[in-house]
Amino acid sequence: MPLLPALKGFLLMLSVIVAIGPQNAFLIRQAVRCEQAWLTASVFLFGDVAMVLLGGFGIGHLLE
Repeated sequence: MPLLPALKGFLLMLSVIVAIGPQNAFLIRQAVRCEQAWLTASVFLFGDVAMVLLGGFGIGHLLE
């Protein structure tokens, strides 16, 4: 796998995750209150990974 496309994809995903949106604001609020921050982060992580994989495989299937 060429490094340049992988690096571009990694940087794009990093920019999406780092941006403060409603999901990240909620996670920060949970962490500050010490209310199940690890569980919340795990659910968000699972959801993000699932959406990225579904999107990636869906686009790949459509491009075939």
